[in-house]
Amino acid sequence: MSTLTTLRHCSAAAALSLLAVSAQAASMSLQDAFKTPGTGDFSHSVSFSLSERSELSLWLQGWSMKGVVPADGSVSGALAASDLKFLGLTLTGAGQSFNFSGHSSLGQAVIGSEQRTNPGSSRPWTAYLQTYELAPLALDAGNWTLTVYGEDKDDKKASGLDLRLQAQPAQQAVPEPGALLLASLSLLAAGLLGRRRQA
Repeated sequence: MSTLTTLRHCSAAAALSLLAVSAQAASMSLQDAFKTPGTGDFSHSVSFSLSERSELSLWLQGWSMKGVVPADGSVSGALAASDLKFLGLTLTGAGQSFNFSGHSSLGQAVIGSEQRTNPGSSRPWTAYLQTYELAPLALDAGNWTLTVYGEDKDDKKASGLDLRLQAQPAQQAVPEPGALLLASLSLLAAGLLGRRRQA
């Protein structure tokens, strides 16, 4: 095998390896919605499976027809006025367990509101929102259960929560732009070497 052929094969292999890494997308995503049953304590669970060790990101938003958005941005004032009170969440599976007990363990809430309209109705209503986004957690492969628990303080006002889970393989490496450029140039060089040798 000539030196040019060897160089061409090595360049192509290196480039394809880099591009293959960037194409990996063995991710998991899950969305779920839950409406609280009425006054009193509540809990809601969702289950999911991971085929390999992953980094899990969690977005949690509670909504209520009763609440306020303080002009000074006071989170405590908004939470005190809300019909919905988060008490925490647990995440268990694959021999691991995570427990975020107490409202403050979920992190800093982002307070807001938005206008919503129910299907089949043209009458809008205000949803008072409290949103949390937990830092990514490293989870082993296996079956997992996430449970959110809290308190509904007013049976006359609807409330609920929305969940979004996103998991990416922990070992998934994303090449930097420079590495991708190098891969493209390697493929181009391999093609030019091949054409030059044929000529």
